[in-house]
Amino acid sequence: MDDTAADTGRSLALGKGQTLVQVMEQARTITAGLKDDNERACFKAVLGRHPQFLVKGLSAHYPIDADVLEHFADEWDWPGLSANLALQWSLELVDRYENEWDWEQLSRSSALPWSAELIDRFEGNWNWKILSRNPFLPWNLGLIERYADRWEWRSLSRNNALPWTLDLIERYADRWDWPSLSQNNALPWTQDVFQRYAQRWDWWSFSQNNALPWTLDLIERYADRWDWPSLSQNNALPWTRDLIERYLDRWDWSQQKSLGWPGLSGNRALPWSLELIECFQDQWDWESLSRNAALPWSASILAHFEAHWDFAVLAKNPLPMWRLLRREDAIELMDELSLRTMPTYEDSREAYEHGDYQRAIAVVSPLAERGDANAQNGLGVMYYRGQGVSQSYKEAIQLFRKAAEQGNIKAQCSLGLAYSGGKGVAPDDGKAAYWYRRAAEKGDADAQNNIGCMYYNGRGVPEDDCQAVQWFRLAAEQGKAAAQFNLGLMYDQGLGVAQDDDQAVRWYRKAAEQDHVAAQERLNAILQR
Repeated sequence: MDDTAADTGRSLALGKGQTLVQVMEQARTITAGLKDDNERACFKAVLGRHPQFLVKGLSAHYPIDADVLEHFADEWDWPGLSANLALQWSLELVDRYENEWDWEQLSRSSALPWSAELIDRFEGNWNWKILSRNPFLPWNLGLIERYADRWEWRSLSRNNALPWTLDLIERYADRWDWPSLSQNNALPWTQDVFQRYAQRWDWWSFSQNNALPWTLDLIERYADRWDWPSLSQNNALPWTRDLIERYLDRWDWSQQKSLGWPGLSGNRALPWSLELIECFQDQWDWESLSRNAALPWSASILAHFEAHWDFAVLAKNPLPMWRLLRREDAIELMDELSLRTMPTYEDSREAYEHGDYQRAIAVVSPLAERGDANAQNGLGVMYYRGQGVSQSYKEAIQLFRKAAEQGNIKAQCSLGLAYSGGKGVAPDDGKAAYWYRRAAEKGDADAQNNIGCMYYNGRGVPEDDCQAVQWFRLAAEQGKAAAQFNLGLMYDQGLGVAQDDDQAVRWYRKAAEQDHVAAQERLNAILQR
């Protein structure tokens, strides 16, 4: 199927010879300061209605001791466990479950006991791109030099934890990714720094820089130069309700909820309150809101907006209510819900990838009926392709729409593709652009490239080469070969950007290295001029 931390301070351990009463008393001692039984009961009830939220949430946030970790070893969500800040991390723990961990999650962890020994011991396991942006490594000049050929320099350029000095900037001047460096708020920002590298800085990236001296006057002075989608995600602005209202047209609060809104939904610095959430509940991007740890979280808010939350995303959010859950309640919920034998969406994916379409359909169909957005999208893909079922574009579109309306990115992109090509629906460029944009705003590279093409061709949106370049760049920076070719073409022909052969060659080459035939031809042509 095409899919595109809270710490309680102590945990319960299974003591030899302990009675159930003693274990429960230990639990009551740990939670003595948590007096709101109604809050705990409400949270437990929500968990009971969302079993996958329970498993993924426990895995990601609960202080699981060694015995419980071992007892339910086959049930845990290991990517979630890999991101769990409440585990008692050690070199021995990492080594014991080396083949179970999600090393991408481990590479970004703030909780690991980072040391040169740890990095060296598992050198072949790390995701070096993610590791390059991890601020919790023991950064020093020796570490940077030792792995100079392993670092992903674009990520390294964004890392605030490096020992930034003018000497460091100058030493690796030809390795830094300067647009990323322009966003780094840890650099020694002075007038001398600005002037010395005036030809290298990417001024557009300053919109994302938290270290600039943000004031209302600064925002107003350069109102026509800021990149407002980036600005809407900047936590350092002097956020007030008045500021949001002052630039309503800039944040783009249209019914299409384009670039500005998901940024605002995910911005932790907004003056969040229950009233603010309720006032605009029909406008929020609920996937971004579910990820936002700055909301005034409580079990009552969780239950009040239960129909809106993206529970798959919410499971990754370190909600304070996890501290209310007693250990025996967690085990009871795990056992009562028979989660060991309950088929999951991951089971359907595994069956699909092995070509067992009948098994995939049997697992994914009831999940889709219960409203699981991933399952709806996956089942839609199978109807679209006629895998395990009779091909039905109409049925596929209905499923894509249900998933897309819940914020599923791949379903949104699929709907855009359907409207663009007229499969299962009447061709409609406006609706294609709408759904491409919804997915593109959330970082989907395919959708970003597709909405860029819509702007380039003026299909469903006004023709706008500058917008096309912006979207092509976002997709190209994620490694999308078609977008890299398109961005190279824009530089080659001077469309939406100043004509620049060097930049054209740069992006053509990236696409050509991925066997993009047209890029290979254009690269040869431009090099022979």
